[in-house]
Amino acid sequence: MKLGLNFLPFALSCMPVDLMQESESSGDVPVDSAKIELPEISIGPLPHEMPGIIEVQKETIKNLENAIQQLVKNFENLNSNKYAFHFVDKYMDWNNATEYCNSFDMFLAYFDNQSELDEYFRLSRIVTRDIQQRWIDGTSQGRRRLDYLFKGKISPPWGAYQPTGQYGSEIEECVALYTTFGWENEVANDMNCARKQPFACRENF
Repeated sequence: MKLGLNFLPFALSCMPVDLMQESESSGDVPVDSAKIELPEISIGPLPHEMPGIIEVQKETIKNLENAIQQLVKNFENLNSNKYAFHFVDKYMDWNNATEYCNSFDMFLAYFDNQSELDEYFRLSRIVTRDIQQRWIDGTSQGRRRLDYLFKGKISPPWGAYQPTGQYGSEIEECVALYTTFGWENEVANDMNCARKQPFACRENF
């Protein structure tokens, strides 16, 4: 029996070959013919290609290591701050805004030092982009006029001629803070607590 295998070494595609059956009679007469499909052979990267592949793998591992280091650094920074400000664009009066923040185990925004106040202003410029006032923690409700109580260790700077405690017939007992530079720099203003304003909550970790 003669077997003809017509294929190249390391072929990447199948090539048919004929199977010839030899007759016992004189001469070779094909009495049967069939097609054989050879399996695909994958030889992988050649030796001279390996150094380049290894370098690519090293670079990928290095990038992953850098990404992990950055994630760890961000997490450490988050823990070192131990707080975050959430700017809420719902319009509520001061008391409802307070309840809204409290419902998420947060408080109306307050500040324990100048760096926290600066961070609030930095974020507010990104979020707001125009002149706007937001409720923050600070009220004189149930206290003497102009006797404002703030949860934080420091209070934001008051605007010119503020606080007044009253504007016309409106009693002003709650504090709002300009979130971007307006006709004055970012300063606090006392307002009527029933006015509806956006606000900011503070979350502690």
